[in-house]
Amino acid sequence: SDDGTFTYDYETTTVGVIPISAVFEDNGFYLGSASSSQDVIVNAPTKLVVDTITGPVNVGTNIDITGKLTDANDNPIAAQDITLYINGEAVNAEIKTDNQGVFTYSYSVNKIGINNVSAAYAGKDYYLANDTSNEVEFIVESPTVIALDEITDAKVNEEITITVNNLKENKIEVEKTKKEISVSK
Repeated sequence: SDDGTFTYDYETTTVGVIPISAVFEDNGFYLGSASSSQDVIVNAPTKLVVDTITGPVNVGTNIDITGKLTDANDNPIAAQDITLYINGEAVNAEIKTDNQGVFTYSYSVNKIGINNVSAAYAGKDYYLANDTSNEVEFIVESPTVIALDEITDAKVNEEITITVNNLKENKIEVEKTKKEISVSK
């Protein structure tokens, strides 16, 4: 430009500290000059994804909850701490990404019904925090075993009582569900 300034657009391709300086070569009219070096810190946005949990999942079993932490270009970010949330509660465990950016947590399923999982990353070094992973829902079922109580003294044209007992320990959940009794001739 006319005032002696110039600009140069540079696209960063790596995260970290990039030293930048400017050098003007002697051109016969003007003596050469160099600026002092300036360190520019380049941070990277991150993506955090929790993998889908396929079901059905039975209560009392263990499942692996997995996911992946990457930079904006889908490069894995290794050795980073992940906070996992199950049904809105933070898991009290050390969960780290491996060399492929993958994290795994073994969870003992104890809640019947709809469960949800999400994750957060606090950020570290030159990687930006990400506290908005996707939320994954999965349904947990409980095996139910029922049996009829023995019916005695049934007589024509008289009402009889049919009692069905739940043989598992999940009586509260069974009470909330639809039940059907059929009588065949």
